[in-house]
Amino acid sequence: MTCFEPRAQPVREHLENGGKLNPHGHGWAVQSGLIVIKGRYLELTEAVETFIQARRTYPYGWAIFHSRHSTTAPGTLENCQPLALPDGRVFAHNGGLFPVDGDVSDTRIFAEQYLPRWDTGDVGQMAELARRIGQNKMIIMGARGEPLILNERRGNWLNGAWHSNFDWDGEDFHLAAGQCAACGRPMPGAAEASVCSWCQIEAQARLTSLMTP
Repeated sequence: MTCFEPRAQPVREHLENGGKLNPHGHGWAVQSGLIVIKGRYLELTEAVETFIQARRTYPYGWAIFHSRHSTTAPGTLENCQPLALPDGRVFAHNGGLFPVDGDVSDTRIFAEQYLPRWDTGDVGQMAELARRIGQNKMIIMGARGEPLILNERRGNWLNGAWHSNFDWDGEDFHLAAGQCAACGRPMPGAAEASVCSWCQIEAQARLTSLMTP
């Protein structure tokens, strides 16, 4: 997940690196000043090409590019991010929030059922939400103005672009077989993107904590 500040242009190689490591759907959003223009795709090349063109057309606002790695719900267009919020803003998430059983991702469930309970304009509530989501990162972006990045400090800035992890550089330490996909703990013999028991317990507890501010 990458957030671009005004005038910052994407590096194709960085988008492709992240997309190859997170292959289950891609999406982007750019500020036009009037609305948020967005696109969601299951194919990486199409997503990268359309985003680069959109960014060249609208270079003066903020922008988001997201590639998804699914550990639960399937890779469908409905689960691709950024997701549209009812008020016209968009929402993108990196991490694992809580266990899900079905075709709807934890991100969609959170955006539709839990996020509306929080006041995103309240600094205190957003600080508390950032604490409760742990290692997760989130971006909420409207048609104009600086987007809200929760747990920004857990990501990294490079040439005007904030990255939620180091996938842009081709690093796959958090997705490697034999490691927990959430925290990186060793899991000998585990399949790629498995989640360790500690993270599963933490995620289950997080589900309740996200219900109310």
